[in-house]
Amino acid sequence: VIGTVIAKGAGIVFRDFPAWFTTDIPVRTRAEGPGMGPAIIGTIVITAAASALAIPIGILAAVYLNEYGRNSRTARTVRFLSNVMSGVPSIVMGLFIYVVYTLRFGLSGFAGSIALACLMLPVVIRSSEEML
Repeated sequence: VIGTVIAKGAGIVFRDFPAWFTTDIPVRTRAEGPGMGPAIIGTIVITAAASALAIPIGILAAVYLNEYGRNSRTARTVRFLSNVMSGVPSIVMGLFIYVVYTLRFGLSGFAGSIALACLMLPVVIRSSEEML
């Protein structure tokens, strides 16, 4: 399957290299569109914003857990919530952010960044805590 996709797609991608990034390949059911460039840039922007939110918070939480909290009540609560959040499916987190953020402030890419940051946070906390 992967070989077929690469074989059939490579000819189109490399035939007119800059155009595939900015214009869509016409399909019978739709006209030319903006291409996949905006989707790639949007993915990079949302991932960067989510990383900018999750990484500092996660590292600070891990430093607190390792250096200051140890076995305090707050540390146990943070570890418990981190463990619970690591098991939350992405669709549930997306619906939660939709209800909490999007219904109040409207549709935006930042809502996607918040949802992705919430999914990244337990991983960052756990890996940073183990590293320390």
